Amino acid sequence: MSAIITPNSEGRMCEYLLMLSPSDEVKEETMRIKRIFKEQYNCWYAVSSYPHFTLAYSFLNENEEEKFIKNLEDVAAKIQPFLVELYKFDRFSSSTIFIDMINKDPFINIGKLVKEKAGYMMKTYKKDKPEFIKNPHLTVARGMRKDQFEQAWAEWESVEINYHFDATEMVLLKKPEGGRKYETIKTIPFSGTASAGFIQGSLF
Repeated sequence: MSAIITPNSEGRMCEYLLMLSPSDEVKEETMRIKRIFKEQYNCWYAVSSYPHFTLAYSFLNENEEEKFIKNLEDVAAKIQPFLVELYKFDRFSSSTIFIDMINKDPFINIGKLVKEKAGYMMKTYKKDKPEFIKNPHLTVARGMRKDQFEQAWAEWESVEINYHFDATEMVLLKKPEGGRKYETIKTIPFSGTASAGFIQGSLF
């Protein structure tokens, strides 16, 4: 069980989000689809966030930020840029519709490496536990009512797409505890020589 951390007087607690963004072209096309969900099915949550893949999430004391970034840079130094291929729509239960991908291994291995290298810093804080990517996907709409979902899913279930882009970096964002908006802290390029999808065992 993860230890519970409490803020100290020397630094504030912040939420840290490690993510991977799609290319501008894929991002624009995904936002176009999100706007369709908002306008056609009245799914306002669809446009509440920009397209991204969450790699890891945790609270952290701001004083540990520099060390945390160094650990993430060590991870990125072991990862080679890789191809992301998006090909169909899928769903979680009857409330979320997302765009699925062909090869999820590179994303999942990044999550494992972040946990291995920096997980000891990412402790449970209050009721929030650290998260590491396990099922990468690109969310279109979430929190849908049953009627919204059924109408949208009937029309998008069989739609095929062919989006692809090269993943070359990950981005770290943060916001103060209780804050409303994330700010970008660091863009960390992948600079490894072995494919993230074929990393085996410990690298550190």
